[in-house]
Amino acid sequence: MAKTLCASLLLGLAVVSNGHRNSASKPNVLLIVADDQGYAQIGYHNKTTLTPKIDEIAGDGIILEAYYVQPVCSPTRSALMTGRYTYRLGTQATVIRADTPFGIPLENTFMARNMKDAGYTTAIFGKWHLGFYQRAYTPLARGFDYHLGYYQGTIDYYTHQGYNYGGTSPGLDWHRGNETSWFEDTGNYTAELIVPEVIKFFKQMAAKDEPFFLYLPFHLIHGPNEVPSQYTDLYPVLDPNATSESLGYCGVCECAGIGRTEDTAGWEPTMPIPEGSAVKGVGLWGPCRHVLGMASALDWAVGAVVDSLKDLKLYDNTIIIYTSDNGAQQGQGGTSFPLRGWKTQLYEGGVRVPGWVSGGSPLIPDNIRGTINHKMYHITDWLPTIVALGGGSTDNNLALDGYNVWPSLVGDVDSPRTEILLNMNPACGEGYVTPPTGIRMGDYKLLVDCFNTSTLKPNDPTKVELFNIAKDEFEQNEISQSNPTVVKQLLERLATYGSSTDQVPPTLFWPFNQTYHGVKPWNYQCTKCRQGGALPGPQGNHFDPWCDDINCNE
Repeated sequence: MAKTLCASLLLGLAVVSNGHRNSASKPNVLLIVADDQGYAQIGYHNKTTLTPKIDEIAGDGIILEAYYVQPVCSPTRSALMTGRYTYRLGTQATVIRADTPFGIPLENTFMARNMKDAGYTTAIFGKWHLGFYQRAYTPLARGFDYHLGYYQGTIDYYTHQGYNYGGTSPGLDWHRGNETSWFEDTGNYTAELIVPEVIKFFKQMAAKDEPFFLYLPFHLIHGPNEVPSQYTDLYPVLDPNATSESLGYCGVCECAGIGRTEDTAGWEPTMPIPEGSAVKGVGLWGPCRHVLGMASALDWAVGAVVDSLKDLKLYDNTIIIYTSDNGAQQGQGGTSFPLRGWKTQLYEGGVRVPGWVSGGSPLIPDNIRGTINHKMYHITDWLPTIVALGGGSTDNNLALDGYNVWPSLVGDVDSPRTEILLNMNPACGEGYVTPPTGIRMGDYKLLVDCFNTSTLKPNDPTKVELFNIAKDEFEQNEISQSNPTVVKQLLERLATYGSSTDQVPPTLFWPFNQTYHGVKPWNYQCTKCRQGGALPGPQGNHFDPWCDDINCNE
């Protein structure tokens, strides 16, 4: 039922017309990242989620249905900004905590630097989460000309207070450029701060008639579950006698706890509820209603940004790329239904997310607009693709794992990508990502409980899972025992990755300079730098780089 319904929703998307599409040598690029938006938390996958603006914009472009990211925040963002797999970056285990002296190694060229070198004005408004213990790791030092937003993984939507891991050391984390924004922004919802800043930026770019690259990583729909009431009001509590048939989609059932089974790992989605089944008692409990409201707030923000492009006559030369950073967050009202799994997991629900390409640029042919693309893509593909669109060069970048996929997006050409290293974490059980290692190659996907990068083999050969995603996208049928040749082939590919000489040990987040399960902390990058936290200041505590006075190399 759900699969058929998703297809009908996708095919029914309106293709909007914006009149004449101008031609120019360098297209503007708007790269939007949603936070924790699961597969079913967008209208074209689930009509319960009200995102009409996003649906319309996506419907005028190319919707990506075999599109993968990393299973959690910093890993995806680091892969996006560098075009490289996380095992080369140190983000293969977990996120970069606010108190951790770690950032994406400086020898990696960020996308913003590539675009700046290609003649673009660059900006970031929103979430960073790529390290900030020294100024060299912050946005303006990595290629961005303009910056508004926060450094760590999440903050309060209104007060903009952040915390160390565990809720300790509260402090303000909201910045304009390199300066903490103390009073002018406090009390305002983050999206309602970002949208006016975007419009101001667009007006400057329209006056200069220069190409721009805008990276727009929204806080929405990450926790805490905070949203203005006009968005939650869009979702009244449903009729307690409603059935899955009358609702039309079981994503809302799954959100309310129906269509799930409980096990020791928590809630896991099951197969879609069969059409015609009389499941009753469906209502929108608080967290679900708030997360749906946050999806609609994101829809307002994206719609306002795109409307501004049109008002300022910039739309016809702009390419818009949209992605979530990972699947839905377990236990906070989100849903990746009907896919299996959640944020932090390598199952489809953790790594296969909403993604699309649109905009008014003539580089998107009219005959490709309104289509659904089932070719395989990965978050690392955006750097080489975007830089190529801007006429830039990646010759000085470290070895890329991404591909320029534009020809396959807009033409009848296969994707250059035939496999994805979903993750490889030599710390195995330590960190967020579970299972720690995974690869998709063609139709098959192999997950490994612990792949040893010293022996280049699984620590326990029995703890592997194999799925044929082409036949079993819900990952209900584990087939490793009946396909030993395929398992062997995929393990050999993992061994190739595991033998790479440019791996970076993962950063982990347990208490600073202590052991955890008998293991000392990995890769704090600057062992001379103390554990971070909110810094005291004359106007209050705030998060800023805290180790600029330390020479880590001496």
